[in-house]
Amino acid sequence: MSLINYRCLLRLIFTYLHTDLILAPQPRFEVTSVDCFFSESVQKSISPILLRKYVLYKLPTRYAIGIEVPNPLIRNNDYLPGTCYYRTNMFSDIIPLVINLLTRESIRQIGTYRKILLRRFYQLQDSSFCNWNEFLDLVKKPIFLQDSSYAYRNRIDRHFVVQFITGIQKSKKLSFYLNYTGEGLTNALLL
Repeated sequence: MSLINYRCLLRLIFTYLHTDLILAPQPRFEVTSVDCFFSESVQKSISPILLRKYVLYKLPTRYAIGIEVPNPLIRNNDYLPGTCYYRTNMFSDIIPLVINLLTRESIRQIGTYRKILLRRFYQLQDSSFCNWNEFLDLVKKPIFLQDSSYAYRNRIDRHFVVQFITGIQKSKKLSFYLNYTGEGLTNALLL
């Protein structure tokens, strides 16, 4: 069975279980307006290139079942309640790859070290969108948006850098401070 068929099968199973849980007399999770607001805001502000295509969900059943589904924070994917999120990275692995491809001269022009840039990205992963505005300010500098700032090993690296630059140019700041716990709890403050 190919990987595409495997994912389709898992999605059908998840859809069946998800529908069954919603129609149950006492659903185990709720759809909240804050959760919908969070999903819509991320879809409008962050380019889908920078987000992980598939995320792991836990099913609220008596068995510990995890299933990989299309990321609901990407536009046109099915909405799923935040109570089912595993506390995992929602950002694509393209970002640390591109940071590692920066040349030494580019790193010097930024005025920092490569490990500090990577640490800021990992802080962004752990904070689940809380530090997105600060990270975007950092990577929207002209040095990150120039093709000559990167040392390519092959054509695939060039493709990833072009995708990253396109994603950063299409992304914008979130209009609020977000702290999404991944357990159905979201704290949002307007800036």
